[in-house]
Amino acid sequence: MSMLLEIPTSPTSAPGSLQGSPARTLLRSRSAAAVGNASASTGQPTLTSSASSPLGGSRSLHGGLRQQLSPGARSSSESPCKKVLGDSLSGARLPGDVERVVAMIQGGQSLPIQRDAVKALARLTKEGADARDEMMSAGVVKPLIGYLLDTPTGPIELPTFAAVTLGRLASQSELHKREIIEANGVRKLLALTNGGVAPGLQKEAFRALSLMCDDTACQRQIVKTPGGIDAMVNGLRAGKAAVAGVEKYAAQVLAEIAANDAAQCCSICKTGPVPLVLASLKPGAEFDVCARAVELLMVLGRFEQNQRSIVKAGGVARLINVLNGMESAYVRKLVVDLLALLATHSLNIPAFEKEGGINKFERLLAIDDDEEVRLSATKLVDILSSSKETVV
Repeated sequence: MSMLLEIPTSPTSAPGSLQGSPARTLLRSRSAAAVGNASASTGQPTLTSSASSPLGGSRSLHGGLRQQLSPGARSSSESPCKKVLGDSLSGARLPGDVERVVAMIQGGQSLPIQRDAVKALARLTKEGADARDEMMSAGVVKPLIGYLLDTPTGPIELPTFAAVTLGRLASQSELHKREIIEANGVRKLLALTNGGVAPGLQKEAFRALSLMCDDTACQRQIVKTPGGIDAMVNGLRAGKAAVAGVEKYAAQVLAEIAANDAAQCCSICKTGPVPLVLASLKPGAEFDVCARAVELLMVLGRFEQNQRSIVKAGGVARLINVLNGMESAYVRKLVVDLLALLATHSLNIPAFEKEGGINKFERLLAIDDDEEVRLSATKLVDILSSSKETVV
């Protein structure tokens, strides 16, 4: 089971507020304890992302696919399923439809039919728990994993929509997630996160892993797979060594692993993720990217050597810049809590002085409109005030 609590992938209320969101209480309590004790905490905050994909949802199947699904229908390559994900979807799902769609990817069908069937399965995952359970009972996992090839032999949609479907199945059920993991799904998805893979496929592979990584079995497979951690760190290089948009998924996977394994937490930090994560904290960055980046830094910052790595990489200045332009109160509070954690290490105080010291955060106290952010800022000011090296 995950040690992380879900947070929304985007602000769901007025700008600057995440009221009503189930913010990660473990992450918050851990940072609060670190501030109160003026020492790095050894807790295990965790984070998960909600499932999201460019695919829309529907409670119906296209009429063309309906003909293919009908008992006794032809399965000729001359009559493939057409427009499974088209806008003009019609016809209610009938008993046995799910099983028949799954059967279409289990062999004997043309590539166009397999492609449309995989797309239909991705859509069916959004129809509710019953449809997903039917898919699992029909044996959908093995053929879907079979499509996960870095050099697909058929249309690129096959592995791409297979990854989408596996991620959605895993995100909605612990039992489904474990079955996918035990069927070697994690290693297959990992192989698709490296360079040379089609951008859309690579992104869906990262996304699917982020939806499974709260499971310790998934974490172990990533750690034990040669190059697994490196693949996640490379995922932080959005737009460079990795496809833009995957950095939030990579950060989440690394944070899950680091939160549940102290040894891995320090080992991960040595692979060089800190500068990459800090680089993603820039003006205009989307909420998900900033939230996942700061959460990863918060998890890594439980240990003093990691705190020093964050500060040496210019973390204090970068985090303060985030405060100046971030509308999300959740992210602002987490940033202040992280700064307070860094301030507990006396060697880090000069970095705070360089950026304005106590005066900077006293101004924050005066202007921030969120009570929790102001409370965290008060604690940070108290820590800086109590430091013998702080110039008041």
